[in-house]
Amino acid sequence: MRKHPIRFFLFIILIQVLLVFSLHAIARSADLPCSTPETAYFSLADIDQDSIPDHLTYTLQLARASTEGRFWLCGELQALINGGWQPIAYTGCYFPDTSRVEKPATQNSTTATLYFYGGEIKRLKVNGPFRLLVKMKGVGVEEKETIAFSPAYKHSEFEESNLVWVQGRKEKIATVVETVKSWALEQNLSLGTLAEVTYNFDRWRLDYQGTSTVKAKRIWVDPGGEISWVNIE
Repeated sequence: MRKHPIRFFLFIILIQVLLVFSLHAIARSADLPCSTPETAYFSLADIDQDSIPDHLTYTLQLARASTEGRFWLCGELQALINGGWQPIAYTGCYFPDTSRVEKPATQNSTTATLYFYGGEIKRLKVNGPFRLLVKMKGVGVEEKETIAFSPAYKHSEFEESNLVWVQGRKEKIATVVETVKSWALEQNLSLGTLAEVTYNFDRWRLDYQGTSTVKAKRIWVDPGGEISWVNIE
C-alpha cells in the first residue's frame, strides 16, 4: 500500500514538535535542585484528622546550598479544563521559616512542603492529574522552576474542613468568620447571610448573600489579617 507523501510529511513534523515539547518539559523539570524523583512527591493530608483528606501536598527536598539565603518557594496548581491547563490554586513558602521546613532529610538537603486546600478542589469539581509549577525566587537567588504532575486524584476524595493550613499554621474557618463579623461591626458594614467560605491563593474568601436592603459582598482576608471587600453585583 503506497503512503501518501503529504500525510507522511505531516506525521514527521508532528513527531518533531512533540519531541521538542518533551525535551523542554524534561529540561524545566531538572531546573529545581531536587536530587532524584523519589525526593519529591504528592500526597493527601488529613489536617483535621477525621480520616478524610482535606489538603493536597507536595513535598520536596532542596539542596542545602539553595536554602542558605532567603527566598520564596511558590507553587501554582493547575487542572486540565476544556483542553487547557488552568490555574486553580497558588501558595508560597518563605525561607527560612522553621514552621514550614521539616527536619533535614540528609546533611546536604532540607525538606519543604506546599499545601493546597482540598475544599477548594472539591468546590471547583476538578480532577487530577494536576500540574504543579514550582518556582524558587528571591533577592540574590537564581530563579529556578520545575514542573510536576500529580496522581489522578478525584475532587470527591477531598472534604471541606474547618481546619486549613495557612502560612505554616492551622487556622479554623469559624475563627475567620468571627473575625470578619467583628470587623464588619467596627466598620459599620452590613453583611447578609454567609453563603461560602474558601481559602485559595494564600487568602480567605467569604461571600455573603444580598437582601432587599443590603448588597451581596465578597470579602478577602490575608494571612496577616488585612481585610478588603467589594460589592457583588
